[in-house]
Amino acid sequence: MSHPDIALPAARVHDPLATALREHAGMISRIASAFEANPAARDDLQQEIALRLWRALPGFRGEGSLAAFVATVAHHVAVEWVAKAVKHRTHSEVDPELIDSAIQPEANALRAQQRERLLQAIRRLQLGLAEVMVLTLEGFSQNEIASMLGIQSNLVAVRAHRAREQIKQDLESTHEC
Repeated sequence: MSHPDIALPAARVHDPLATALREHAGMISRIASAFEANPAARDDLQQEIALRLWRALPGFRGEGSLAAFVATVAHHVAVEWVAKAVKHRTHSEVDPELIDSAIQPEANALRAQQRERLLQAIRRLQLGLAEVMVLTLEGFSQNEIASMLGIQSNLVAVRAHRAREQIKQDLESTHEC
């Protein structure tokens, strides 16, 4: 355990993996959540992303943003994860950690349900559409996504449009039930 008054050795202070994980933990978590519904398996996926990030970081030359690099690694690991997953699996209920019961419990529960419905709709998309939607939701530009996925920018736009339409239809059909 470290004490706040004790300085870490210089090698630990500038640990690129620790920096990447600290600065982009939320994005890694959201990418994992978009591809894995089961909380325990999602934790495993996040660990696999961290491991692959550790392996990939020595190759990061700073030509793009660290966020784009982390998202690319996380995305590729998540896609491999999905490719290995069993086709038919059950989706978990809303993660209780998403609900903060101390502040506006009903509003938080509603937001958590909406978020879970969106994640479920994204999980039902074809992989090519899901990967574009996840990166779009992370705030990456069309050109950045194209670069990450190795596809043309206009194809990103087409996939994003198709994904939005399918999600809209999915959410409308599940809302009617």
